[in-house]
Amino acid sequence: MGRVVLIFCWLLLPSLKIVGQDCEDLKWTFSFLQENHLNPIELESKLLDSTIYEFFNMYDPAGYYLDRNARNQIVAKQELLLEDIKSGECDFLNYLVEVISQREDQLSNLLTEDAFWNFDYSETRRFNKTTLGFEYQMDITEQWRCFVQMETLLRYHEIGKQGLNKDQYLEKFDSLKTEIRAVWDCRIKKTERREIRKHLYQSVLSGFDQYTEYFDKKDVTELMSALSSDLYGLGFFVTKDFKSDVIVSEVISGSSADVKGLEIGDQIISFFKGTQEIDLFCYDSDEINNFLIGQGDSYFTVNFRSNDLLDTVILYKERLDTEVKSVQSFLLKGNKRIGYISVPSFYYRQENGGNSVSDDVARAIFKLRRNKIDGLILGLQGNGGGSIEEALGLASLFIDEGSMLQLVSRESGISRIKDPIRGMSYYGPLMILVDGMSASASELLAMVLMEQKRALIVGDTTYGKNTTQTVVPIGKNITEEPEKLLKFTGAVWYNLRGYNFHGIGITPDIGVPSFGLNEKRKKSFDKIKSILGDRQNYFEIPAWSLQTKSRERFSNSIELNERRKAIRTLSTMMGSRGTFSLSYQNFDTIFESIKVLDEEIKQRKFEIELMDSSESNGRIISWLKRDLLLVEGYNIFEDWLTYLKR
Repeated sequence: MGRVVLIFCWLLLPSLKIVGQDCEDLKWTFSFLQENHLNPIELESKLLDSTIYEFFNMYDPAGYYLDRNARNQIVAKQELLLEDIKSGECDFLNYLVEVISQREDQLSNLLTEDAFWNFDYSETRRFNKTTLGFEYQMDITEQWRCFVQMETLLRYHEIGKQGLNKDQYLEKFDSLKTEIRAVWDCRIKKTERREIRKHLYQSVLSGFDQYTEYFDKKDVTELMSALSSDLYGLGFFVTKDFKSDVIVSEVISGSSADVKGLEIGDQIISFFKGTQEIDLFCYDSDEINNFLIGQGDSYFTVNFRSNDLLDTVILYKERLDTEVKSVQSFLLKGNKRIGYISVPSFYYRQENGGNSVSDDVARAIFKLRRNKIDGLILGLQGNGGGSIEEALGLASLFIDEGSMLQLVSRESGISRIKDPIRGMSYYGPLMILVDGMSASASELLAMVLMEQKRALIVGDTTYGKNTTQTVVPIGKNITEEPEKLLKFTGAVWYNLRGYNFHGIGITPDIGVPSFGLNEKRKKSFDKIKSILGDRQNYFEIPAWSLQTKSRERFSNSIELNERRKAIRTLSTMMGSRGTFSLSYQNFDTIFESIKVLDEEIKQRKFEIELMDSSESNGRIISWLKRDLLLVEGYNIFEDWLTYLKR
């Protein structure tokens, strides 16, 4: 497992600054989906109940702004939404903004009351992981107090890293209270109307399915960046320490930030986008880093402190020379020489250049074959998908010919998808590593190679998404570079047996525990006709024997068992069901588990050699040495190779 990052996404507040009145997009989008979506729905009153419920669930699942009274007020006005979808007006959206604004004022006032800060750290105060909140009947003042209490526990952990114990932390609490109060007050004030509008649109579209999405101008930029192998930005990233100081955590070698003298450990004092100052105090490190990446924008002025000296640099966004978003290859050298290719996403070649994932994997295979590898591992851990075409292209590198899957669409019915290219780039034994966040295109690749016994699938049950989405520009007046897009579900794919795994995920051949927060859903598509006869079986896979040996290794290894225990502890405490306590003891347990997983695995039977000289690859090697799935995957591969040579 790589670095374990504990993200409390419920601490990020939505907000109300942007004022826009154009709701024509929702009218156009709904009409388009009725004609083109795989499962169209009608615009009728019964749609409103599920839509409003989804809005509460998406925007404010904990009752953070919207307690029972506020929700009842909104439900009473829900017929306005039906009229808005038909007319393109914004009456319902405006009403939502008004209700939430009133709650913001109330919560801002609470932060100034001394009694608000009397926290209870007992086992009785528990966070509900299903609703991302606390007891639904709890008074809204108590709800807010629990959220701020969680913030104090996170500070407690950060201060613990500085060598202070709990008693010393409590002594510092009064001085920290003013700072925490200012942070939360700032979060309230920086919310945007855009977020309310986006969640409202998305709650309507969820009536079609959860993967149909609306993208505004900001979202379009992020989507294009995610599908590209290129990374653009200022050349550095930051984190926040327990005092909320913004500290440079990474500088990309050769970037303008590097050339102009920015170094790891420097403190960012102020930050300007053009002439507009970004209030660093109001943003967490993830939000700040979002300012630092992507294309476009004007120049940025960065004032920073380095070794007690103040300095200023002006930076522009540029294409960064980094492999973080691209395929990376390594040689695992032990009793067997195993190639390892990390595939972070299924990116494609864009018109302005760059590489595709299938091209990059083909090149990596060529390098590894020259090193006379005994087998090859593809790492799809955490890979949430991308281009389906690239997934099929990648599959064709490993199978010779024949059918790969079945596709069902509204327009064409059932289609058989065949390998477009005869021949293979790699003929030897192949393993694919997956976890609960391997989704969509990752699952398609694993499904195709698993069904034809071309690859041994190792890890945890995958996410469970096997629909395909089409992206179209929104509106009537479409330019060459549209500012708004609609992604909608147009097809679903099945394996050769006629089954799909939508909502349930792919169960690997060999199970190895991994940390994941995904929640399994119900299967939503029926079986279709099997064409199983049109397939090839490439390798014999003795799954039961390999699984038995893997379990024996865990039983006989204190180190592997401790890591498995830590993964289970985190998955239970931070998983999507149940509750956990806002107590010092509970947070100590969480962070002790993280500490275990951040240690290098000593019982590793291989060394790792870089196939590409890159500073980022060097950092990734340190993560791979702590990756339980990769370490046990290598052990399983050794057992499999022994079996194949018997």
